[in-house]
Parts: sequence; C-alpha cells; structure tokens
Amino acid sequence: MNSPEIIQCLPDALQREDKIPKVILKLDKPIRNKIMNYKETVRSIKQINEDGVNFAVNSETNLPYPCTCSESNFCDPHHGHIVTGDLRIIENNKLRKLLSKGPNYRENKTINYSKCAKTVDDALFLCSAKLANKLQCDISLFTNWQSEIKRKVADKIRYLKSTTIPQQTKLVLKDEVVRTYLTELHKKYVVVPIDKASNNIAIICKQFYVNRLLKEVGIPGDTVPTYQISLENKEEIISTNAELCHRYGLNLSEDQQILPIMYWTPKMHYTPSRARFIMASANCSTKPLSRVMSNTFKLIVNQVQNFHDKSTFYRNYNRFWVIKNSKPLIDKLDVINTKKRAKEISTFDFSTLYTKLPHNDLVRVLNEIVDFVFDGGSRNFLGFTENITFWKNKKSGKNYFSRYKLKTLIKHLITNTYFEVGNLLFRQCIGIPMGIDPAPFWANLYLYHYEHKFITSLMRTDKFRARRFLHSTRFIDDQCNINDSSEFSRSHADIYPQELQLKCEHQGGHATFLDLDITIVDNIFVYKLFDKRDGFPFSIVRMPDLSGNIPSHIFYGSIMSEFLRIARATLLLIDFIPRASILYKRMINQGGSVNKIFRQIRKVMSRHPEPFLKYKLPSNVIITQIIGQQ
Repeated sequence: MNSPEIIQCLPDALQREDKIPKVILKLDKPIRNKIMNYKETVRSIKQINEDGVNFAVNSETNLPYPCTCSESNFCDPHHGHIVTGDLRIIENNKLRKLLSKGPNYRENKTINYSKCAKTVDDALFLCSAKLANKLQCDISLFTNWQSEIKRKVADKIRYLKSTTIPQQTKLVLKDEVVRTYLTELHKKYVVVPIDKASNNIAIICKQFYVNRLLKEVGIPGDTVPTYQISLENKEEIISTNAELCHRYGLNLSEDQQILPIMYWTPKMHYTPSRARFIMASANCSTKPLSRVMSNTFKLIVNQVQNFHDKSTFYRNYNRFWVIKNSKPLIDKLDVINTKKRAKEISTFDFSTLYTKLPHNDLVRVLNEIVDFVFDGGSRNFLGFTENITFWKNKKSGKNYFSRYKLKTLIKHLITNTYFEVGNLLFRQCIGIPMGIDPAPFWANLYLYHYEHKFITSLMRTDKFRARRFLHSTRFIDDQCNINDSSEFSRSHADIYPQELQLKCEHQGGHATFLDLDITIVDNIFVYKLFDKRDGFPFSIVRMPDLSGNIPSHIFYGSIMSEFLRIARATLLLIDFIPRASILYKRMINQGGSVNKIFRQIRKVMSRHPEPFLKYKLPSNVIITQIIGQQ
C-alpha cells in the first residue's frame, strides 16, 4: 500500500503521505456470543400468576428452572446455589480449555488463500468506490491501483503456498460433542461475565440467577422505588425513539428496534459474592442517541476541566475532583513525596449513586452545566457525527444540538428509561441507568456540581478548610483524599444530597484506589499496582493469547503497554520486579517468543524512559532481574 509503484497508481489528490489509503484490520468475532446465555435467559422469563403468587418459569418447558446445586461440590455455601468462576465445573475437556482463554478469545482457523484474495478484492472495490465518491471522480481512476495491489497479493500467496504448510485447525465450538454439552449446560446454568474481570466467566444456577434478578426489580410483590412496572406500549416507546433518531439525523437499524434488558454480573471480589445490575443497551432503540450523548458529554467534561485548569487565580483550591485514571493521583503523590509530607489517606465509595438519584435533580444539574458550557464559549451549536462531537457557529442539517435540543434529549434519555425482564416492561424512575453510554459522564458531572458548589462556598467563608481538599480526587463513584486531616470524612454529608450514601473504605496509613495500593512509609506514599482480581479464588484470564485468531502485533503491543502500566503505577523496584516477571512468564505461556518479548521490554524502556528512571538502574540490569525471577 505504501510502496512507490502503488502510490503512483493513485489519483494525484491521494498521493500525499497523509492521504494514502490505510489498511484497517477487522477482527473475527470472539466466542462471547456463543458461550454466554444470560440475554436468552432473561428474555425467556415468564410471569405466571397462580393464587396471587408470581413466579418465574422456563418458557421452553413451562416449568420452574431446574436446580440440583445441593448435589454439587461447587455449591456456594452463602447462596445455597452454584455461583462460581471455577472452570473445573465444566466436565468437557475441550470446552473447559476453550473457556479458560476467556470470552474475548477468537478461535484460530485454517487459512484459506482463496478467501483471503477475495476479501482483499472486495475491500479494494469498496475503498475505491468511497474514495471516488469523496473526490467526485470516476471509479475507473482506481483501476490500475487495484490491479497492482491484486498482483502483489497474488505473488505473496504463491510464495506462501510454496514455502509454508497451513496449520490445520478444528473449531471447538463446531464439535458436535462440545455443542451438545454446551446446550445441556445452558439448560441448568447461566454463563455471564464476572464484574471487574470481564474476560472471565461465571457459571450460575439459572434458578438462582432469575430469582435474584426478579428480586431486584421487586417481583413478586415487593415493589422497589427504583423500578416500576410500566403499562406503556412497547412498540410506541420504540417508535418514539426511532422518531428522535430520525430528527437528529441518526440511523436506527432493524436489529436496534428493541428495548434493553436488565441482567446482572457477580462481584466475585466480595464474600459472599454480590450482584451488579446492568442495562444491556449495546443494541437497542436508544443506542444511536446515547452514543452521541456520550460523545457530547465527554466534550463537556473536558471543557469544564480545561476551565478549572486555566483558572490559575484559584490554584490553591481544588474545585474539580474528577479524574479519568490514576495518573493525576500518582502525580499528586510524587509531589508530596518530594517533600516527605505523607500524613494520611482515605477512600470512600458511593454505594447508591446509580439507584437513588432523583431524576428531576439530575436533569436540573445537567441543564445548569449545559448552560455553563454554552455561555462560556463563542459558538452556539454542537455538531456531531456517530464518533465525535464538536463546537460550530451555524446549524446545518440535522446533526447538531442547540442548547434547547440538548436539554430536551437529556430529559428524554433520563426519564424514559424502559427495559424488559422477560415479558414484563419496567421504567427506571430513580437513578442513572447502569449501562447507558453517557452514564459515567452524568455521574461525574452531577457529583462535580455539588463539590464545586461546596468548595466555592468554603472559599468565601473558611479558606483554610477549603484548602484541605486540595488533593481530593474522584473516579466516578470512588473518592480519594490525601492529607486532608479527615476533613472529607466530616464534611461529605454537607457536600452531597442526602439520597447518596457514602461508605468509608480505608482511612489512615493505607488504602487501595483504582489500580493503586498506597501505604505511608517514613512520610512517603509508597504506591504499587493493585488488582482486585488477585484475590479471586480461581485463575484470572489476563492479556491476549497468541494461539487465537489475532495479528501478532496486537499480542506483542499489549505486552509493551502493560509493562509501561506496571512501571507507572509502581514506585519501588522491589515491587516492580515481581509484577513484571509474572507478566513475562504469562506471555511466554500464552504463546509469546522470548526474543520478541525482550524486544518489547527494551522498546518500552527506550521510548518511555521516565517511569523507569526512578528505579536508578540501567535497563539491561532491570531486564536481567525480571528474567531472574523465573
């Protein structure tokens, strides 16, 4: 694609380096949708009324879901049912080995050179058609370009056929014995991702799974304030969403003309395990709207942050606590460490953020923030595509938001959150829907509104107290305070609405926050990488597996980025070496070449030397110590 003879075949307008067509890889579908059955389970639920008692039944047999958990060694003693991530419960060896690679694994296939050539031909034609349309020229101008690439591809295929023998593979999920076993497994159990370890699966008793879901939405009988059964017409709700999509110039595909379902994933890092309830909104009638809304509020959050970053007059105060990852916290810790003034650290968790927020207050707060960003700029409209939102001076077409249109859509998405559980329709009447695209941005801005209001008030009445929050940070519903003399602990009831409940996770000389484990040692914040999954009672699937159907550069690129992440999140060499060694051994076990892994480690140290400078050792010595941990 980038060789001179190929480039010369392009129209003149495309021969610049930044205009040359690029190859984009589209990976094969992973095994996820073939092994997971939680969506089918939720949609299969029926509600039968017998003598005033509602209970769930299997829509296939019209009988309660079977349960034989008490006979199994994998029965959870806390729940009385099977809720496990231990894959030894899978008796079929082939299926167990496949599932051990995680739901994002892509089974390898025997290469078919004829299909490869046809795929390239089809892609070249589509690319030529798009470019011709963009340049307003005849597609025949791309004929020589296509022919030259096809010739090179044919030469490459002839070479490969003469020098290599394709490895024959058999897809596990097409094995009749495996498919039969998986079908029987799905009859008794629900296969679902694990919270905080989405590349691992949980096997859960279907009867327990359904009953826990129905209990969350208040069935039978025990209605809950967060969700209400709706008597609205489902087709009319979908039609309204479709009309809104059309109004904003968005396409609603046929498979999106459905409502989301609610499902739950187990939180296996708790004992007993808990449940996280999620709206499966990846493919529903509000998806195009929520995707655009997410991009819009991403822009708004960045604009609010930029405003505070540039407000140097208030640099001794912290009115914006929101962080996107642990890097800003690490930067704060490093600054404090240079003065050896580490005193205390505390962390808190908002346990009711997504289920207790009043909708009217959430809409009011978001409207105020919309007014703030529109008033603060010189442009009056937000233009958008499916992937990006941007400010513009004039409205054109349908793909734009005025202040009023944005507020209207915010209210619609918040107050018209409908979902299904089996054949029942529900509306979430309190809280932010967990799973909808803009939810993290809405949660951040809602809490920011009250934090900003509180600090601004303190700056007028008690400057000393206001400065104690200088190092406060928050990642959505996880809050961290450094050297605040326990001020947040005393003040949080004055900051946030009473509907929000905060739980103190850590306070004193040690805390875990995001991916950091932080301990005060000799007035220094010693931080290292923390992973909740380390405490899981089963093996965790981490990083790609080279035996799958993925390009090798994805595998080796992930090694480089993970080594860098470990280094950035670890202060001391004594903590870095064991973590790095575990990663090194894992990637070898998952198909990596020793020499290529070495190259990735050397590459990350040469391209990003700063995180490694704190270890005060040459890169070859660090690498030797990593290997020496074997």
